[in-house]
Amino acid sequence: MSEANLILLGICAITTIVLLIWFISTSGSNTRCYNCDAKLPFGQTKNHVVKLKDGGYQNICSRCDKRLYNRQKKRKDKHR
Repeated sequence: MSEANLILLGICAITTIVLLIWFISTSGSNTRCYNCDAKLPFGQTKNHVVKLKDGGYQNICSRCDKRLYNRQKKRKDKHR
């Protein structure tokens, strides 16, 4: 192989690696929290779901989920 082909092959390899890293870091979950509009990390959408008054479900972040859980717990303790 000539020197020009090796340089071109190196540039293509570096570009491919950079694009692959960028794609992996930007892909994932594009869903957002129903309450605070924070971007949810990949995989968190399965665990944190809140049921709406109309019977539907929405994704919620763990911070809002804890806040909602504590609020419901205080409400239950108050009525005991």
